[in-house]
Amino acid sequence: MNNLIKNIFNSKWEKKFFNFYHKFFSLKEIENSTGLIWVWGTLLLSYFVSFSAWAIHPTAMTKMGVSSGQYSCWDYYQSCGRWHIFDALPLGYSQTSFYMGIFGILVLIIVLLKKREYILAHILTSLLFIWHFLNLFILTSAFVGNYEYFVFVFGLIFLFIPHKEWFLKLSLVAFYFLASTLKLNDGWILGTYFTSMFTGAPLAPDWFVPIATNLTILAQMVFAWFIFSKNKILRNIMVVYFLFFHLYSGILVGYKYPSVVVPIFVVLYILYYRWQKPPLDKKSIIGWSLIFMMLIIQMIKIWIPGDVRMTMEGNKYGLYMFEANHQCVSTIEIENKDGKKIKMRAKSESARSRCDPYKYWWKIKKQYCVKLEVKKIAWTFDHSINGEPFYRIVDSNNICNLEYQAGEHNKWIKLKKDKPEIVGYPYKNWYK
Repeated sequence: MNNLIKNIFNSKWEKKFFNFYHKFFSLKEIENSTGLIWVWGTLLLSYFVSFSAWAIHPTAMTKMGVSSGQYSCWDYYQSCGRWHIFDALPLGYSQTSFYMGIFGILVLIIVLLKKREYILAHILTSLLFIWHFLNLFILTSAFVGNYEYFVFVFGLIFLFIPHKEWFLKLSLVAFYFLASTLKLNDGWILGTYFTSMFTGAPLAPDWFVPIATNLTILAQMVFAWFIFSKNKILRNIMVVYFLFFHLYSGILVGYKYPSVVVPIFVVLYILYYRWQKPPLDKKSIIGWSLIFMMLIIQMIKIWIPGDVRMTMEGNKYGLYMFEANHQCVSTIEIENKDGKKIKMRAKSESARSRCDPYKYWWKIKKQYCVKLEVKKIAWTFDHSINGEPFYRIVDSNNICNLEYQAGEHNKWIKLKKDKPEIVGYPYKNWYK
């Protein structure tokens, strides 16, 4: 037991609790591994990167976001706004005050790690994990993202699951594999995700794009498993490739992805790598179950009828990175109770935008159907992927009467079998 724990908690029952805590969360694994101590540091860096963006978000968890209809909820929990209690600047200081408290916890954890007070540091890091989990999956959908899924899984394994080092390494390769399954479509196999954009792929001519995209699919689906190989040459080749891949991808996605993945990759596969046999004892059941659940969750979008790239139904269940180059146009005609009509149009500008009908449905419902006294709002939604025609996948006389059901197909979104109308053809767009 750590010295600070001994000094503060002296009773027999308190000491028993902390001994149990130490054993239950397998903290001995961390204490005996310099590599895992460094992983702890990478996890704190990931939380800092995430929370630094969340701390200044004006509408995600604020009362202003709810009152203006600019907040967002997961499709499976559409009443999340009841928990939005912060005031963001310039209306108040509660949001920034809360996150400065979190910043203080991050600093305190570093001090505790320096003093080898691992139990208290683990408890405080668990509080950060819980807040991250709540914001990611329950309180709002504004922060959902592939990189946050990485942070969540890394934190879950590191803090709570035995055989931490092994399952951290496996989870990283599992993420590569899951990402490759998203690319098994014409947008990646033919390279049209990039060639349909005005700027193309970074630092690569169009003729080379299909070669690079197919190599990426092959590397993530097959070659990534060679990172576990005893053959140093094969393993080192894959380590160099994926390190280059992460640095290259940063040209497109910015610092967030590499800041989450590269540090833990370097720690586990370069600085402190060691070959380990797959754990097959009773303690490993939790870790293997997590990997299995990652696979199952990734399949949800496949079970929902239709092309997920077009309907986006279930798209955010599991990884959803770079599956298609999207363009869309959302048009509404508001008819007020006095008979006056107002027509409004919104269109995507970035190839990175997912053009999710749920996102547009939510915004219209909250900002117009709820906030304004309207008779009805007609809505059309036109969607193009990878330079293909615009298909009118939504054509409703009154969006205010439409409800969105999570985890299943919503009949008001047209599938290919419904033969949606072609309403136009896209120009080459930009990556933003």
